[in-house]
Amino acid sequence: INFNVFSKDLNFKNILVTGAAGSIGSQMVRQLLNTGVNKIIGYDNSEIDLFNLKNELKEFKKVNLYLGDILDRKFLNYILEKEKINFIYHAAAYKHVGILENNIESAIRNNIFGTENVLKSARASKIPIVTISTDKAVKPTSILGLTKRVSEILCLKYNNKLFPSKVVRFGNVFGSMGSVVPTFINQINQRVPITITDKKVKRYFMTLNDAAYLLLWSMKIKKANNVLVLNMG
Repeated sequence: INFNVFSKDLNFKNILVTGAAGSIGSQMVRQLLNTGVNKIIGYDNSEIDLFNLKNELKEFKKVNLYLGDILDRKFLNYILEKEKINFIYHAAAYKHVGILENNIESAIRNNIFGTENVLKSARASKIPIVTISTDKAVKPTSILGLTKRVSEILCLKYNNKLFPSKVVRFGNVFGSMGSVVPTFINQINQRVPITITDKKVKRYFMTLNDAAYLLLWSMKIKKANNVLVLNMG
């Protein structure tokens, strides 16, 4: 992987990653450490996951981690100003299909209103933003898909020449927290039937490493008037 291609975009910049303690967010933080960024600011509402990430990256002085919620716009604005943020990767979201089906209000508050909060703060400070979405937003049949599709539309509505607001849509990331792969492995180890939806279904996976690298590439696409989709083939 060649990180030198991002020197013009990232060198000496301060980058904010929301959802920084999750699978995608934490990998973004790790990959940004390979670039010439000045500071990486991680923002997450999970204390235990933030604690684990802090222990893993404690030797890196350029990483600052904050415990906070994307619904707290006052705190978000404080961080943007204090850390002089130049670019935002918005990975914070509730993502588990089964849990969100029974927690509709929480899904709406976090995935829709939380995203709008981040967008408003970014636009007010004129900070470009890339928001991470999911392929479940395509013709959605779940609460996750519906809330993420609304958040995509919000991001595209905010996007203009003066305020770039891009959306990158993910498919299955191999072995990420909450992905189907650990479930399959557990079922195989326990010698119970594997819960596949249909034998004819094809699943396309990419690694966390590839996904995070392509997220970095998304900032280099200048005319992003629609959702960017990663090639999972």
